[in-house]
Amino acid sequence: MDGMWRAAKAAAELVRSHRGKTVRIVTHIDADALSAAGIAASCLQRAGVEYNVDYCKSLDRATLERIRSDGAALTWYTDLGSAVHHELGAGDKIITDHHEVHVATGALSFPHVNPHLHGIPEGDSISGAGCAYLVASAFDSSNADLAGTAVVGALGDLQDHATGRLTGLNRKILADGEAHGVLRAREDIRFFGRSSRPLPKFLRYADPPIPSIEDSEDAAVEFLVNQRVRVRDARGWRSWYDLDDAERGRILVAVEDEYRRAGRPVDRLRGEAYDLLRETEPELRDAKEFATLLNSTARYDRPEVGLALAMGARGSVVGEARTLLLGHRRSLGGAINFANRQGLTELGPIAYYHAGAEIRDTILGIVTGILLGSGKGGTGRVLVGLADNKAGAIKVSARAPESLVRGGLDLSVSLRGAAEAVGGSGGGHAGAAGATIPTGQEDAFLRAAATRIEAQLGPRGTKSTGL
Repeated sequence: MDGMWRAAKAAAELVRSHRGKTVRIVTHIDADALSAAGIAASCLQRAGVEYNVDYCKSLDRATLERIRSDGAALTWYTDLGSAVHHELGAGDKIITDHHEVHVATGALSFPHVNPHLHGIPEGDSISGAGCAYLVASAFDSSNADLAGTAVVGALGDLQDHATGRLTGLNRKILADGEAHGVLRAREDIRFFGRSSRPLPKFLRYADPPIPSIEDSEDAAVEFLVNQRVRVRDARGWRSWYDLDDAERGRILVAVEDEYRRAGRPVDRLRGEAYDLLRETEPELRDAKEFATLLNSTARYDRPEVGLALAMGARGSVVGEARTLLLGHRRSLGGAINFANRQGLTELGPIAYYHAGAEIRDTILGIVTGILLGSGKGGTGRVLVGLADNKAGAIKVSARAPESLVRGGLDLSVSLRGAAEAVGGSGGGHAGAAGATIPTGQEDAFLRAAATRIEAQLGPRGTKSTGL
């Protein structure tokens, strides 16, 4: 932590030295990145520093050239930059990122806030938004109210997935938020929609499904009545947020009983949930739901809406985000149905699908993660999705089961190497990584990726199968 804090303080001092100039923020477009950019922009705005924001899907060669030619006085990279830090060119810069750092010769000549540089396991420790938060809090301790946004970023990056709670450096950020009165962590149910979904819908769409009610909201209502829980009050449908502790407890015990009867595990039912105490909009009170709302903006070409939300704008901005969220849900449903119809092809240690133009490249990672989580591809293979992007190249997103990561798999290394072998670029995390490759190089890339993954995991067979 000492090394991270020193880097954060150096970054804060560099920002101070650029008062009176314009700082350019360069950010990725997922929930973590928008949270990180929102923290950086809020820090600059509060300090009276002018800024502009550049949103990009990846720092490919064309994007890097464009950024280098802009000649900004200071460029702040949020949730990206570490994989290409040695290619960013001259000029003052800051990187706040948690992705793996590409090894390059020479000492760093600029503040680079990244857990990998300090021997900290980033996967369950701190997000890109968390790294940006360290700089903001080093700049001014009153920026501790941005801790809630950092937690939103961590949840958007699924950093609570493995253990059911945030860990590592995220605990320090969480403590800051609790001390500042913007956050509350509590043991609770882990289903999505605690704040925004009516109780029957909340239970009907539980993950994993509750056997007796997964196909019927009427069955969900009956289930709730049997637990002596009122489903409506004078304001309409009640949500999980509206229940008292006794009602929640009865539902939890009943759901656990349902899971046990069906032979389903109960260990993922309960965990830690995070409330944003100053929020009043249903989609924003639960930090995980906030992250989902952010994901529905930039991935559909409206990054400015997500940034505004992350910076605290409400009112009509929330309405715009809600509209985008509805489209996001429809798009995800259609994408998953398409992938299920198409099926997977297995190639050694990977199983892949090529969506072409049928799935937006901006949601390819989400779709691939959902498919992996639902058991597609099996437990012993990496799941890889490919899709066309608007630049005429191919977007790749890969996700790995936790068991493979524990066994030594590092997708960031394997995808970066495979992409570079065919003239592309890639990077990410040990269990979730991506790449951009030239059109027509898909087969060569997949073979190269399979070879590199196989070298980490050992040889496997090759065959084709449906989902």
